[in-house]
Amino acid sequence: MSTTIKRLFFAPILLISVACTLNSSGIGVVGAGGAVENSADGGQGRDASRFLDAAPQGAGGGTGTGGIGAGGGIGAGGTGAGGGQTGGVLGNGGSSATGGNNLDAAADSPAAKCADRGGQYGPTGCVFDCTVAGACVAAIVCPSGQPCQVTCGASGCAGGVDCTQGKSCTIACGQGNACAGPVVCGGSQCTVTCAEGSACAGGVTSSAASAQISCAGQNSCGAIVNCSGNQCNVSCGGNGSCKAGVFTSASTNTILCTGVNSCKQKVQCSGASCQTACTGSGACAGGQSCFASTCS
Repeated sequence: MSTTIKRLFFAPILLISVACTLNSSGIGVVGAGGAVENSADGGQGRDASRFLDAAPQGAGGGTGTGGIGAGGGIGAGGTGAGGGQTGGVLGNGGSSATGGNNLDAAADSPAAKCADRGGQYGPTGCVFDCTVAGACVAAIVCPSGQPCQVTCGASGCAGGVDCTQGKSCTIACGQGNACAGPVVCGGSQCTVTCAEGSACAGGVTSSAASAQISCAGQNSCGAIVNCSGNQCNVSCGGNGSCKAGVFTSASTNTILCTGVNSCKQKVQCSGASCQTACTGSGACAGGQSCFASTCS
């Protein structure tokens, strides 16, 4: 054959062989992106070495991925540490909150409750000193859960006294026209003294376990005296005292109407036992009614 024919005959075979080599190599390195690099190199003889380099690059990519993962781990660790530190701060905040609770507890102390109602806390409980004439115009409300002592001067405590929530109540309406409003007691013990003219004009009501109510002043205890609980002792010694009547319903009751024209309206008693005495001139003009198991 001529030289030209030989060249034409072997050229396709060579091309096919090269193509096969490229395809074979390309198949091995497509995932690593080596084919793109070979194209950029214009199919030079060093493409094969770049194909080989492509695989390490892929591995490098893997390493890079591992590095990112490690970095993420470090970031997570850093975050965890930061979270721990933040948690510590929050823990300290919790301590502050506990301090807040202590402040709340102080605000709920007997002294704070007494002061909030306008009284002065002392060894005997919450004390309201209204001895100055005309003092304590608004109703006095004793704080809950502690003894309450109220002293009212002339025309003092015009709004009355509410001791329904007190642990015990000692209320002295010792001057004329003191305690014009209603006087109301609760707790274990109620002691009310209406010593002068027209004191306790708003009447006295007690639901304490034990009550001692004294209406010694002239025309004192102008409204109804009402007493319940375990024991009630009501004394109407002032002239014209307890004029609106006396009603008791404790287990044990004693009603003494010794003042002139005292207990003008009806006297009524119920409970386990009841003792009444209307010894004052004109006392108990409205009659007596006893519904107790024992009456005398």
